[in-house]
Amino acid sequence: MPSPLTNRVAIVGVGETNYSRESGRSEMMLALQAIKAALDDAGIAPAEVDGLMTWRVDNTSEAEIAANLGVKDLAWFGDINQAGNVGAALVAHASAAIVAGLANVVVIYRGMNGRSGARYGRGEVTGRRGQGGSAFTEPFGLLTPQHGLAMTARRRMHEFGTTSRQFGYVAVSEREHALRNPRATFYGKPLSIEDHQESRLIVDPFHLYDCCLETDGGGALVLVSAERARDLR
Repeated sequence: MPSPLTNRVAIVGVGETNYSRESGRSEMMLALQAIKAALDDAGIAPAEVDGLMTWRVDNTSEAEIAANLGVKDLAWFGDINQAGNVGAALVAHASAAIVAGLANVVVIYRGMNGRSGARYGRGEVTGRRGQGGSAFTEPFGLLTPQHGLAMTARRRMHEFGTTSRQFGYVAVSEREHALRNPRATFYGKPLSIEDHQESRLIVDPFHLYDCCLETDGGGALVLVSAERARDLR
């Protein structure tokens, strides 16, 4: 069954800050800079934005973003907490809002000091008491995404014969993409499968380069209807 959103919404602007270990900026500033870059890319003024969407586990509330950006009439906003696959969900929800007529120009954004701010292994993250599902995992040592996913990876290795080297090619492929992005933390620093295999184990079977970076940065997308997109640059 075809999606009712197919060919009805377009991403017309993309904006990013640089990615670093120490941004020297607040998460709010990172988000605003990324949004401004995305709006400039689309050729849309901040006052035209009437929808906001984010995954907010940081200090960038929609109300403050709207006020600081100069949004005149925020008609719709949303917030999803879905971890690593949240990007596609954000685009889907924003697209649905546009098709439903709830908003005309939706900005998806995220700003986070994932390296210089809150980090795994520090008190503000690991010192909290487990709630919900984490109450059944954190007391037994599953404190980070790597801990839980390592168990899933081991199960895959058991059932399908997947090897650590095969996992490593994912990291190598991602690094190849980073080499094409001047803003990336590892821009200009290639990674071979041998580098991956020789790196230290973090949580068996994951090596160092299997684990995602703790990074400071911001990113944003601008979405409009397909009809509106035809009139933009």
